[in-house]
Amino acid sequence: MADYKNGWYEGFMNEEYPVISNVFKKMKITIPSDVCVDVGCDIGSTALFLKKFGCKQVIGYDTDQSVKDHLLPNSIDSLHLNELSINELKEYIDKGYFLKFDCEGCEEKYLLYLKTYNNAMICIHNNVKDYTNESYSFMLNGYIPIFHSKDWKEICYINLPNF
Repeated sequence: MADYKNGWYEGFMNEEYPVISNVFKKMKITIPSDVCVDVGCDIGSTALFLKKFGCKQVIGYDTDQSVKDHLLPNSIDSLHLNELSINELKEYIDKGYFLKFDCEGCEEKYLLYLKTYNNAMICIHNNVKDYTNESYSFMLNGYIPIFHSKDWKEICYINLPNF
């Protein structure tokens, strides 16, 4: 788990959040789904962001068991301390839920199902086995980049209906 007490949470709030929030405001983006699924939810900072832009309920997934002890208030409504299964992903896609993936390399497993889904945000990390950010960008049909880390080791893409 990211160590929010030693700067991770502040890093998110000071680096990623303002940039992505600005993009959402300038492009007048709202989350088109009442329910969001946050894969790689960590302490819930992105869940709070999603709620600010229209999501009413966040289902969180994280494989780190200690996450439950550090959740931010009012962030994750339903926490699952396991990997999202492909069957669960298909169910969420069928329901039209907004999907957010930032799971430090697990994206590869889900990419086949996400590459044409137009209600998602996915953050790709350069530590993903056998992939580079460039190859992912070719596979993410219709997704546009909205954020990159200062060191370019993470790029976040979004694809929304009527976008």
